[in-house]
Amino acid sequence: DRGAKEMWRPAVSPKAGAAAGAPALASSLSTAPWAEPVRAMPRQSASRRTSRQLPLCANYAMLRPRRRLQAAMLPALGELSRFEFPVGVHLRTGYADWSYLNTRRHRSGATVADASASAAAVAPRMSLPAQWRTFESALLDCTDPAWRGGPCFNWRNRQHRSPTLADATRDCGDGEPPALRAPSNGTLAAAFGCAAVYGERFAERLGAADRRAARSSNSGSGSNSGGGTGGGSGGGSRGGSDGSWGLLVLGDSPALPSLARALPLFARRVVDTAAIGPIGHTSRTVLCDASGGGRCAEEGAADPSGAWTRAMVDFYLGGLTSAFVSALFSSWQAAMLSRSLLCCKRRMHFGAMYSQANSHRDK
Repeated sequence: DRGAKEMWRPAVSPKAGAAAGAPALASSLSTAPWAEPVRAMPRQSASRRTSRQLPLCANYAMLRPRRRLQAAMLPALGELSRFEFPVGVHLRTGYADWSYLNTRRHRSGATVADASASAAAVAPRMSLPAQWRTFESALLDCTDPAWRGGPCFNWRNRQHRSPTLADATRDCGDGEPPALRAPSNGTLAAAFGCAAVYGERFAERLGAADRRAARSSNSGSGSNSGGGTGGGSGGGSRGGSDGSWGLLVLGDSPALPSLARALPLFARRVVDTAAIGPIGHTSRTVLCDASGGGRCAEEGAADPSGAWTRAMVDFYLGGLTSAFVSALFSSWQAAMLSRSLLCCKRRMHFGAMYSQANSHRDK
């Protein structure tokens, strides 16, 4: 990186690079999955391609990840590519923060989980309804009559309460609420419901377009014997999932993807990045893994169990979504959106600030 104010500049001119035998940029960007944002750049309006945003080193790194990051993201990218309309969902609950705060230094010098975290790691598995309701109860507004102590948030909506599926249906698109069948009706139902609204509306438009195309084809041929045109949004050629829309689940809670998969509406649509590494925190490198018997990664680890790799993959994949839904306070969404050339045709944020008294995660 060279130049004033950390602006990125190529070390050699394109002609010099070509003369030295460097591969042509056009050929290297023509098919690589990671290069889709770069290929989209000429299609963007001049107002979006600002002269100062794109050349920054951070943005260049986001648009053209190195080979190690390319290899790490390819499986999840392949899953996401099955869908014509991927919808992202992100929640920062504070799990990664409390994973750090609930640690202690062992006399041997190792970092271990404290008693409460160790007990939680070996606790019996909860049923879906119990886990869903427990999760949503920690996201209530601090003034909600249903709040019984513990974590809570200060919701920034007119009603000063956690959102519901009805809020999502109203704010994310008019019409009937999606058939979510969630165990309870709180923040999770709102976030996932909004994503479903975006996806179902796309499926409806896609199905209508397919039917118009089928009618046009039949009228042109003068025959209705084609039969196998696959009219409707769930055609086999459209991504391998009914409606051709999928759900990319991101955030700092390991439970979130599994809760989404448990809903019948999302059963074959969910993509997540858990296989890449554990949940990490950009300010702290202590990670306590429930499968590790209470052991924690040490401070200063370069990439603790792949946590930082997963964080960068989340950044990149989030920027490829066609719609994005987020809830709770986090700077992650703004950082992702500022570096994305594709996201989003639809965007919704359910805003809430963590309580300084009851769930202050940035101590």
